[in-house]
Parts: sequence; structure tokens; C-alpha cells
Amino acid sequence: LSDVSQIEAVDCASSSFHHYHGMRYGVQVLTNQQGGSNKVQVIRLTSHTAVSLVEPNWKLVFNGNVLGAFLWGDTTDNILLAIQTFLDPSPNPFAVSVKRFGFGSSEELFSYEYRLTLTDNLYVRGFILDGEVPIFNALTDGQISSPFYSPVNNTIRMNDLSVSGKYNLSTGDTTFVVTISVANDSKNFFVAGFSAGDPSIRMSTQIVAGVSYYLRYGVYISFSSALGHGLGDYWQFVGVRLLYSPPLESSVH
Repeated sequence: LSDVSQIEAVDCASSSFHHYHGMRYGVQVLTNQQGGSNKVQVIRLTSHTAVSLVEPNWKLVFNGNVLGAFLWGDTTDNILLAIQTFLDPSPNPFAVSVKRFGFGSSEELFSYEYRLTLTDNLYVRGFILDGEVPIFNALTDGQISSPFYSPVNNTIRMNDLSVSGKYNLSTGDTTFVVTISVANDSKNFFVAGFSAGDPSIRMSTQIVAGVSYYLRYGVYISFSSALGHGLGDYWQFVGVRLLYSPPLESSVH
């Protein structure tokens, strides 16, 4: 749809409507897409039981980089500061905005929702994102971020790496970088680097489509294709560690 005014929500009085025990009610009208050049990403936190508001229990990851650890229902100022600290806000300080919705009450399943709006003028450490949609992940303890793919040559794009497992290193986060080290018509190989623990580079391994390769710390990768990758293409992702985990019934995504 185009040229459509924002919907207006009208609160109609009703004699059958009652408040119980301080419950809240309300209506929100939200704009998901503001023109063709803005991207909106939504992070939702829900739980069937109360969540600690003292210890950080989720982390925000951007393109395979940990931006920070946050409280359940943390302020938009804290989240925006973490994003802008990693990005380069100087060309356009208004390229990112964060809004929070929800009250975190038991009637709402202790839920909060964050909406991250990014414009086409978004810079990442001096490099403008030209037509790319950045990947934000909200992760809890032991989870692994989506792999961020960086091709050397945009005409050769084989973004077929998948990540699985549960991250189990107890001492902190680990950044994984998987790089195509050999790319010819008959064989493709990869090497994997790690930011923590034992030897940082493993031996070069030939890619076999559909085979699961164990890296470190409970993390596995696989490729859907054995050939067609670009030499030097790489994927980056991170396994996160937190001292406090939200309840098992909770959801952060």
C-alpha cells in the first residue's frame, strides 16, 4: 500500500470493562516500514515466570559481533549506546533508533519488545551498508548467532554455511571465523579460526556437502554445496556465555 495514513486507535468506553489488581491495558499503533529505505528489526522477550532484573541475561549481536549484555527490559538508551559504540555514527548519528514497548507485567508474560530501525545511511566502522540488511541477534546463554557472510567478490556468492549445536565454553564468548582457503572447479576447502582457547587455526578441511564438521566448544557447521565458493569468502558468528540464564519457559528472539 502507498499513501495510506497511519491507523487511528480510539478507546471506546464500555460498562463491561474492568481493571483487576492493577492490570494495565492499552492500544498501540506501530509503523513497521517507514518508506522503502528503512529496515525494522524486532526483538521480543517473553517469559511465563518472573525474570531477574538485576543480572544481564541476554546479549545483542550484530553481524557476528557482541555489542553488549543487557537486563530483561533494559532501557533503550543502553541498547542504543551499545549499537552506536560499535557502529560509526559520525556521518549520520540518526541512522539507528530503538523503541521499547510493553510493561513487563505478569499479564503480558513479562514481555518487552524492542524495535530497531536502521536507514540506508548506516555506517559500520566507516563503511556504508549499501543495500545490505544487517543481522541483529538477541541471544541467551549457550546460543550461537546467525552466521554473517562476507564474500570477496559479489559476483560469486555461495552463502550456504549452517551453524548448529550449543555453545559450552564456560569462560566467555568465542568468535568463530570460517574462511574458504581453496576454491577451484574440483575442490573447496575451509579453515576455521577461534578467538578463545586452544590453537586458533585448525587444518584446512575439504568441504563435502551435507557433512557436519565439529569446530570447538559444542559448535558444528555444514555446507549445502561442495563447490562454487569464492576464495577468501568468510562467515563470522559468535557463541555467547552469560552468568545468568532466564527461566526455561522464556523466549528471546
